[in-house]
Amino acid sequence: QYFLVSVRHERLNALLNAVDMACMLRPPSTRSAMTAPVKFPEYILSGLPVVVTPNIGDYSAMVEREELGLLADNLDDPVAVARRILHYLETHADDDHRYKIAWFGRKYLSKNRQIDQLIECYRRL
Repeated sequence: QYFLVSVRHERLNALLNAVDMACMLRPPSTRSAMTAPVKFPEYILSGLPVVVTPNIGDYSAMVEREELGLLADNLDDPVAVARRILHYLETHADDDHRYKIAWFGRKYLSKNRQIDQLIECYRRL
């Protein structure tokens, strides 16, 4: 069971901290491979692990490489995906892991980081 609600932005962080894992599941397509969904940095900055499908921009590889969640690479077998999610939550359900995810987000995905990189690019011109 699930439900959808609209939430004001100032309440978003509190809600993200109340859940165990976020999901970004998309069917394979050229569009998915070329996008960078805005929600992903919000999840990571909140310390929330993310389940992603392959080829969501650079994020799918980042999730695997940096252990920011797990790659759901076989949506044809939802039972296997559910087992992997449960195993992940059982083995990574601690504050240290969420802190590591949030730290990664602050270092590489925050708006301030992007601004710093943009300023550096302009300096080099």
